[in-house]
Amino acid sequence: MKKQIFTLLAFMSIGIWTMAQQNENSISYKEVLNDPYHIPNVELKISPVWMNMSLMNLMSIGWGIGTDISITQKIKLDANFNTTYTDKFFHFGYMNLNSSDIVNYDYTHKNYSNLDITQDVNKYYSVDAGISIVFNDKDRISKDRVILSAQQSRYGNVNVINSEVTYVDSKIRRRWLARVGFQRSNDIYNPWYMASDIDMYLTDDEGNNFFDDGIQYVDVDYPEDEYSVNGKEYTLAGDEYEYYEGWVTNVTTNIISVGVSREIIRNFIIDVENYGKRGNRRINRVYFDVLFGDVNVDPFVFFDSNPSGLESGTEMGTQVREYRLQGDEEHNIQTNNFGFRVGFESHGISPTKLIPWAEQDEATKAVNFGYKTELGLNPGIKGKGLYFSLGIYLALNGKI
Repeated sequence: MKKQIFTLLAFMSIGIWTMAQQNENSISYKEVLNDPYHIPNVELKISPVWMNMSLMNLMSIGWGIGTDISITQKIKLDANFNTTYTDKFFHFGYMNLNSSDIVNYDYTHKNYSNLDITQDVNKYYSVDAGISIVFNDKDRISKDRVILSAQQSRYGNVNVINSEVTYVDSKIRRRWLARVGFQRSNDIYNPWYMASDIDMYLTDDEGNNFFDDGIQYVDVDYPEDEYSVNGKEYTLAGDEYEYYEGWVTNVTTNIISVGVSREIIRNFIIDVENYGKRGNRRINRVYFDVLFGDVNVDPFVFFDSNPSGLESGTEMGTQVREYRLQGDEEHNIQTNNFGFRVGFESHGISPTKLIPWAEQDEATKAVNFGYKTELGLNPGIKGKGLYFSLGIYLALNGKI
């Protein structure tokens, strides 16, 4: 143990001595660029992998695309689109764990096998657009560390990274922006998914009761002690069919967002003797928005009632109709019209002029890596709006 501690202290001493030597060494470099205002005014962001986790559907994975366009130094436009890859690669929360396909929402009539219904559910998507106006834009000089080279060595059980660094005076730009935007999103919803009350039911505007495995028609006179489950009397509308998985529908939300963002921009390049071009060209963005939404829940689709039916299953009619879940306050679908989001985004900056591929280096590459993460509460179904999203993307910059 003492030997290991001694070895660790020795390596720390060597590291400190090496850093001291680096600071003493004279490094010659030429400033190529140091201007955070000289940046491309068009950004195209292609996200091959995007993930959204929420109480609504557990987790969705897909792709996205976005763009930022600076009309002037004071006004910027942005737009983004995200969706799942395909209809088959939907939401893990609704995926049948016994197969590679999602749950099939087909409802088959109990007495007429040739009559069935497919609930029309669309895959997740989100599209938004907005405008930002700069109200504070300042810069200052700061000492920035530049890594010239790095090598990893192993001494026994200890990994040591030897790096050569230098420090340069760079100009850092900080700007604040007020922002307003519009967003439209679509999601699927099963009221009984992750529900805490397994005996709950929903009532439509006519008084029909919907349970997780059936419907109780308001105009059917049910016999006593028949079709009773959990003490409630209702028709099992497909429970004996193995592919019946409960009620689902679409929820569409239109959102107005108002908020503020802060951007930190670095854009400097130095040409270091014996090392080549080095630099730091990056935009970091933090934002916060308040959300106001209009929530629309599509109706459930199912067979109508047959009040004259006397046998099991005959109380279900043969016509398909819509049922809107807008009944009494306790047993309808509750919605929330307010929310918020806070996010962080970071990506590199490309040159304003295209440089031949063979001549590109770390400081002048045309395509940069970026990522975006967001946490918030979306307007939508009450108690289901909390979400976290993360996406990685390729950032392509240009100037028009």
